[in-house]
Amino acid sequence: MMNEKPCEALAADDSIKPSDSKMESMSKMNIDELRSTLEESLEQVRARKTGSLFLDLLPREIRDKIYQLLLVNNIMSTPRVLHGWGLQNDRVGEFELYPVMLRTSRQIYYEASTILYGDNKFIINFNQNDGYSSPLLRFEHTAYGPLDGISRFVRIKKAKNWRIILTACKYECRVPDYDFGNFCRMICDEKLMSLDVQLLPRGKCISAYGFPDRDFKLKYHDVKDILNPLRFLRDVSKVKINEFPWEDLPFFASSGVERSAIEPYNIPEVFIQELTELVQGTSIPRLIFKMFECLLAYAQTFERNPYFQKQMRPEWGVRQQVLMRENIRPHGDIVHNPYTHGPLHLVELGLKWASMAAERDDIDMFLQARNDTLEYLERQYQRIVTASRMISDFAKENKIDGGLFDANHGSSEPFETASAAQSLVLLENYANSFDRESPGITENYIRSMQCSYDAFYASTERGALLGKLGKALEAASGIGGTYLRETVFLDFAKTFKLLVDNMDTQYFEIRSARKMLYRNDDIDYPSHIDFELWRCDELIDWTLNEPFLGPQISDAAEKPEAQDNGGGDGYDSDESDHNDWGP
Repeated sequence: MMNEKPCEALAADDSIKPSDSKMESMSKMNIDELRSTLEESLEQVRARKTGSLFLDLLPREIRDKIYQLLLVNNIMSTPRVLHGWGLQNDRVGEFELYPVMLRTSRQIYYEASTILYGDNKFIINFNQNDGYSSPLLRFEHTAYGPLDGISRFVRIKKAKNWRIILTACKYECRVPDYDFGNFCRMICDEKLMSLDVQLLPRGKCISAYGFPDRDFKLKYHDVKDILNPLRFLRDVSKVKINEFPWEDLPFFASSGVERSAIEPYNIPEVFIQELTELVQGTSIPRLIFKMFECLLAYAQTFERNPYFQKQMRPEWGVRQQVLMRENIRPHGDIVHNPYTHGPLHLVELGLKWASMAAERDDIDMFLQARNDTLEYLERQYQRIVTASRMISDFAKENKIDGGLFDANHGSSEPFETASAAQSLVLLENYANSFDRESPGITENYIRSMQCSYDAFYASTERGALLGKLGKALEAASGIGGTYLRETVFLDFAKTFKLLVDNMDTQYFEIRSARKMLYRNDDIDYPSHIDFELWRCDELIDWTLNEPFLGPQISDAAEKPEAQDNGGGDGYDSDESDHNDWGP
């Protein structure tokens, strides 16, 4: 139905109709001339049009007006859109928006998304002890398992206008609120147009479930602590911090709410003004949480077990329901993580203190925790560097013609098992350098579960390849062989290369994370780590042999009997080429 009126309007527009002279000339054309004229017209259309009548015929101003009609609704900032969820937490009500049009073309997506995320004001509610909700997220979040989930909603970064609902009630939240803190961390790098922060009033327990609490006296956090995550934000055009309006309270309490039962927070005007000026200003914020993420990423590269690696992120600040906590089993036979069960490993302990400092915005506490963690990891890093250099030197010595790693399909001579054993020892030393250094109490706990602990690492690609090399070498030595057979030799060399690449990959991941350790630091913070930028962080190229760096021996020198056939001393005109070699 929407297409009929534009068509009628186009038909009624005389400026679009061809003139009488054009009609007369077209009537005199034969079929070929008419076809040629039509093809020329189509070529002109292709040259200056996108192929979409919507984009070609309508100016940008009209298109923006259409986008606003289809994608903007003031209801997105009201509490009524926070309710009406289905049995599976899916949205039951309709927002009367049509974001599906963003899928029609790339140009429409860029034009319309600017309207959708820039002209709408989205409400988000942190006033509940089981997560958060917003129409922009489409689903209500519940706290079953670790709550890292809000960072998954990338669309949060696109919205430019927010209405944030908070509460200071201790029954409903903790300080600082983990979800609200993560929300502010996500948008701290975005240019926001407006931010309207509203606190639910004190008095009865105004709950998202709609049950005013009359049974016990409610306690409240300090409002300054509740609003503290806002200090991550800068350059926000409009900032408003106040209490939740009375007319919207019924959406948070199904029964009657008496105005006499409501107590204002009486937030100091000086504090509101200072926080507002800070958020609207352009000063550089101190983002300790970004510094912590760099430290965590570096520490995690030293751990190969993906489950242990995941658990290196501290649980401090991660709200979990006790009965619904995610049960992470590192391995079928490993019940507990030896680095977190009982007394924490020193690295995990340092990460925990660093995480606490990031939440408290305590830079001195963070720098101390980071230095302790890096100092402990530095010893292992230096062991890895030394082992990597030794294996690299060995590979270069044998990546030549006739060597173990000859790029031209292997050695032409049988390879001694003694040399193979030497290469395997160097390789095992390299692999052992990645084993995490642990204090005595952690080593004791690992020893109590040694079989299951070793079983996991033996089942990885690295462990399987090491076992394969060891069995091949034992088989060759067991039958009294001094040399590896050609088939065994080629397989040994191939497996060796795979192992070196596997361990070099982890080593380069450590190096890459190491270079990013101080990426988010201020220049005033001390750095105690040498990035060693002169090191080469590239995998060995096994397809090319190392160049020969010594003097080249001519064919004449290798075959002196051929020199006597021509008479004389056999050097002739080539004598000058070797004058610099000695007398």
